Amino acid sequence: MQKGSQLIRSILVATNGTPRAEHAILVAANLACRLKSTLRVEQVAGQETHSRSIHSMLNALETRVKSVAGSADVATTVSVKPMADHFESEEVGHAAEILKSANAVSADLIVVGAHDPDNATGSIMGTVTERLLRDYGCPILIAVNDPPRDYRTAVVAIDFSAFSSIAIEQAIRLAPNAELHLVHAYDPPAAGWFRTKENAETLEGRNQKFKQMIEEQMAQLSEQARMRGTTVVAELHAGSATDIIQQSIEEVNPDLIVMGTHGRTGLVGKILGSVSKVFISNPPCDVLAIKAW
Repeated sequence: MQKGSQLIRSILVATNGTPRAEHAILVAANLACRLKSTLRVEQVAGQETHSRSIHSMLNALETRVKSVAGSADVATTVSVKPMADHFESEEVGHAAEILKSANAVSADLIVVGAHDPDNATGSIMGTVTERLLRDYGCPILIAVNDPPRDYRTAVVAIDFSAFSSIAIEQAIRLAPNAELHLVHAYDPPAAGWFRTKENAETLEGRNQKFKQMIEEQMAQLSEQARMRGTTVVAELHAGSATDIIQQSIEEVNPDLIVMGTHGRTGLVGKILGSVSKVFISNPPCDVLAIKAW
């Protein structure tokens, strides 16, 4: 039984027929079976696709889903829908149609395959993933674990904003039995100051107060998770966020990474924080991306 009051009841998989997207179906089916969720697999056809081709695509997708997820005891629906002809680009149309379906089924989680820069269709889906992160409120799972497995260890990147509690909540929803490694990277506030004999004590005092403050914040977040019955490991390290998170990943070898994304700008290429984009573009394991604001 899942911890927490909010369950993941509905999972939507967006596929485009590439091997990475097809693997996402397998991961999603595994999740849906474990979490007792419904599963919808959807493919969006191009604007010029004929209705007969749509029917053939649907039959082919149903066959693939049955071969990939047929053994899972999951309520599954499969759909191929044509893209409306008023979109200015294929990626905008793909994202819009997936968003419609996500809203229609009240999806709690969208699952996609990893971006494939060497595949034209995969590149489109990479942009679609970014648009979904910007425009839809629920988390998006970039699924790469092969073979799919239960989440036993998760690295959760936190920054002590309001997002941090949301990230922990979503991690527990998706991975209720996982050990959570809460990772925060920081720069000492006086790190850039020119140190002299006269100001050394002042600088050290500032750094100590700052370290005490973030340790207290980390302790509060850790306790909130432990009250949910979750095992927590707190990690505070000075350094760049990318380097510290990568170091934690190498040491922990997690099944899942949970990260926030930035959704404030309307420019698709800029919506991901630089740190998140590193791991979302080339995920070492499944990555749960959450819109931070």
